[in-house]
Amino acid sequence: MKNLVRKSLVTNILIVFILFNAISLLVFTFFVIQQDKQTARRNVESSLLELASEKANSISMIMKNVAYEAENTATWAEKYITDTDRGDTLSDEYYFNNLGTLMRKKSEKEPDCSAVFFPANQELTSDAIRVINLTEKLDARFQEVKQRQDTVRWIYISTEEGLLRCYPYFGMGVFMPNHQQKEDPFYVDANEQNNPERKTIWTKPYVDYLGTGWLISCSHPVYYKNSLFGVVSADIGISTLREKFLTDFNLGESGLIYLLSENGDIIFHPKYVTPVTKQGQLFLDNIFDKEETNESKRKALNIALSEEKGMTSYALADGSGSLRTLAFAPVKGMPWRLVLEIDRSEYTAIHRIERNNFLIFLLFLFAAILIFGFILLKKYSKPMNELVNQAKGIASGNFRETKHLEGYSEIETLSDAFCFMSEHVEEYTESLLEKNREIESIFNSISGILMIVTPDGEIRMMNKKGKRLLGLLGNYKRYCYDIFSNGEGICKGCKIREVITGKESAYARMAIDGEIYNNAYYPIINRNNEVEEIVVFSQRVTKSILMEKELQQAEKLAGIGQISSAIAHELKNPLTVIKGSMYLLDAYTRTEEECEVKEIIKTVSETVKEAEKVIYSLLDFSAREEDKDVLVDMTKIINQILLLNNRDCIRYGILIEKHFEPDPFLYYGKAEPLKNIFQNIIANAIKALNEGGKIKINGCVEGEGGNKKVRIRIEDDGIGIPSENLEKIFTPFFTTDQLESGTGLGLWITKMLVEKMGGKIEVESQVGIGTAFILYFPISEKGTNYELQHADSSS
Repeated sequence: MKNLVRKSLVTNILIVFILFNAISLLVFTFFVIQQDKQTARRNVESSLLELASEKANSISMIMKNVAYEAENTATWAEKYITDTDRGDTLSDEYYFNNLGTLMRKKSEKEPDCSAVFFPANQELTSDAIRVINLTEKLDARFQEVKQRQDTVRWIYISTEEGLLRCYPYFGMGVFMPNHQQKEDPFYVDANEQNNPERKTIWTKPYVDYLGTGWLISCSHPVYYKNSLFGVVSADIGISTLREKFLTDFNLGESGLIYLLSENGDIIFHPKYVTPVTKQGQLFLDNIFDKEETNESKRKALNIALSEEKGMTSYALADGSGSLRTLAFAPVKGMPWRLVLEIDRSEYTAIHRIERNNFLIFLLFLFAAILIFGFILLKKYSKPMNELVNQAKGIASGNFRETKHLEGYSEIETLSDAFCFMSEHVEEYTESLLEKNREIESIFNSISGILMIVTPDGEIRMMNKKGKRLLGLLGNYKRYCYDIFSNGEGICKGCKIREVITGKESAYARMAIDGEIYNNAYYPIINRNNEVEEIVVFSQRVTKSILMEKELQQAEKLAGIGQISSAIAHELKNPLTVIKGSMYLLDAYTRTEEECEVKEIIKTVSETVKEAEKVIYSLLDFSAREEDKDVLVDMTKIINQILLLNNRDCIRYGILIEKHFEPDPFLYYGKAEPLKNIFQNIIANAIKALNEGGKIKINGCVEGEGGNKKVRIRIEDDGIGIPSENLEKIFTPFFTTDQLESGTGLGLWITKMLVEKMGGKIEVESQVGIGTAFILYFPISEKGTNYELQHADSSS
């Protein structure tokens, strides 16, 4: 015992292990034999259930991707059929065969093209030719689908007129000359009668018309002007599903794997394969109708088709008492169940241990322990202790403090492995650190704000450019909403909760502190299928939205300019003729004393001048000014905007009162922003008025010396703005328009433009009395000089 005490910890553990196992194995032998069978069965059944879930999820993902491709292609088809530029003649690729059917041949220019079938009994009208030419644009989309989804056998579009355009290319001679696609399963299930919700649908298995065997179709309807135009379909072969998901593993001699619909219709079953007899033949077998389906199996199948996922079993009908186990799982997104079926005795027999063999094994093990125990103490204890010390050295960073140990070959091999590991682990560690630095560099090089946050909004990481953009120095705040909403909780419009629930990426546009952000959210899902973290990519797009709205306003003004220019061009000659005629009439009647005639001539001449004034005023307003400071006549701009809105003012009986001091009211600055500012405010005032309302516009100069500024007050006596909304009207996306015709950006853009010009905007409002917007613009030194020059020239 004294020698044993001096032994290493490994030696003592080995001795205790020998004694403990010798006693415990003898005591628990009986219990191990009894429980081994049950444990093995539970383990195998758990593996079967996991296998069923894995295969079902794989099939679900493929079907979901194919459905997405069908929907996306249908969207492109709806876009293409609105194109009116396609010709009414066909290219040389299209020809009629000897049966009168229109087909398409491959060309050297486009060898990878779609095939076409147009029935012989259908008249080839100009509209049909246009549809053929328009759908030809889908070839590129078909090719992309085949490249992305290798499970898709055919991708095609069929129309109400009987046209079929299919990719990849295949000879269409298999169809009868007068075959109508809209009578086929893939079309019938998706038409307006059977699919009024216009959803993506999956057909039951049927025989491919092109002779490739059993398949299922994913179809999505295409509507044009609220009428069914056709159907886009993507086909998956049953043989493809079998080869890709149902034959790449072994379930033993009795194992089966098959797909059933929720009511028991067979999608695929290796024992029940209906022979192909004709094109379009539906596979209508139901597993409950088979002779082998006894009452026990029927109950087990009902459980498999009704519950989410799990295990069940049934007894064979031969009276042997043999049980077959079913492991089942749903194919998400489809009304299908994947079922694994295996004879229970097959997998339990693999792990069954005979009692006599087990006892012999125990005796042999006990003898081996006694014989080799002493050898193990001498030959393995010391070297193993040394190896443990070397491993600790490697763990602490001493990669090179290893040496070769003598002993049995296994010890020497392990010692050599430790030496090899110590030589290379430092290199691997440095490589990992380098990769980590590379990833961090990429993370920090991304423009915008890139964060990794937890589900409760805690920031785990943020890129450097994002910190600089937000002005965060050193340690930043812990939660994202502390930065963006001053700690008031998750920001309004944030999609973090939606991403956690749906486990899919999401996008949102949010207004925070007067700025607009485009946010993208991407979930990081752990092995437990839970969202562990969310990648948030945020870009500040305030300037781009302002530019977009300014461009829209510029395009609107350009349109007004084009219309005004066209009107001026068309009316120029008639107005000139009228003016000339009035001049001649005035000259010829100058000696006469007909007062009524002279009054008419005067009225017509003044009306012509007023018409010219209106046209040239519109042309002047819609002209695009240069982006520089110039002398601007605010009176003229406001009058031009009122002229554009004159129709609404007349319709609703709105009175306009204007007063400018001085008049004309001149300002030195940029003209284009002023047009947008006045247009937004005056348009809002008109919308707020009832019939017979009034708008007052006053302009004056306030202040003295260097503090002089222009003051414009636009007031209406409309419905007014509630006090709770006054602080929100300059917030992006805020609108009280019940018709939802506005975007909620008008007053926000107005405020941004005013502040960009160095001015400010105020609002006064009382419900039932009216609203007034007061604008202040600073007068620069140049503006003061222009004002003085104008005053001198006026005097």
